[in-house]
Amino acid sequence: MPSINLAPGTQYIVEMRKRRQRLLLLSLATIAIIGAVWGGMAWYRQNLRAQEKDLDAQIRNVNMQIAKLEEDAKRILLFENRLVALDNLLNQHVSLDPFLQDLEKLMPADVVLEEVNLDAVRGVLRLSGRTGNIDQIALALASLVEAPNHASIFTSGNLTNVTRDEAPVVEGEPAVVAYEFNVELTFNPTALRKGE
Repeated sequence: MPSINLAPGTQYIVEMRKRRQRLLLLSLATIAIIGAVWGGMAWYRQNLRAQEKDLDAQIRNVNMQIAKLEEDAKRILLFENRLVALDNLLNQHVSLDPFLQDLEKLMPADVVLEEVNLDAVRGVLRLSGRTGNIDQIALALASLVEAPNHASIFTSGNLTNVTRDEAPVVEGEPAVVAYEFNVELTFNPTALRKGE
């Protein structure tokens, strides 16, 4: 038997109620989803804050350790710099041994050296001294300079300034004469460097 709806408006009301229930369920589901997302975000934010606090604590720890080790690091750097400087000094130091050997062999016994000035960069040795016999100084200077049959560290030499100084004569004694002199000797600067 066919059914006849005697109140057509009630069907419309039933439809509206169903629609309202669906909208209400959909709204509740949306609110639940938004609440779950919000809760997840709040939980994630709390985790991030906890991680941030842990990282801050670790950074403070590391900074304290760095501060403790900074003095040691400075001392180590200074020590390394000193080692490098010492290595350079040992490899490139100037040795006066060649000068002293040649001077000791060839200078006359009565010579008194008053000043020795070495310019290792330009290769110049300046000597000031005193002697009783200037001819011996000239001979010694000639012996110090390198010649075809004589090897020496010095390539050239000049007797630059000679001053005669005579002591007052005492009766019956011969005059005492002394000569003050300046000598300039040139040499190859690399001959002094041990590291080269």
